[in-house]
Amino acid sequence: MARVLEVTMLELHPGADEQAFIKFYNEIYAPLGAPLGMRGTLYKCDRGDRVGKFMVIWEFQSVELRDRFIKPVHEISEEGLRLLGPKFDELSQTLFSWVAEDENSWPTPHYVEQMR
Repeated sequence: MARVLEVTMLELHPGADEQAFIKFYNEIYAPLGAPLGMRGTLYKCDRGDRVGKFMVIWEFQSVELRDRFIKPVHEISEEGLRLLGPKFDELSQTLFSWVAEDENSWPTPHYVEQMR
């Protein structure tokens, strides 16, 4: 089974509490993906033209699992929303209250692992 990575570039609003964002993402938001078989990892750039900016990589264990929960138009399926739970929308709004909108980040690209 080929894994799928969804890559999202994030930039915090000027003056945003970076440590609170990191804590929220790692302790509250990222674990939401577990029921969907997803794992979210937050990265912060320390070299290059994105120093200080963030990237999230969501990992799906297979294309089939991704396709089951994420529609091609980047919407979450009804089954996926049910598994994410009733607080998902509220927690997503909290997450994005820290993040500056960038029209170039959406929709996020998906990369399928290529096996030898």
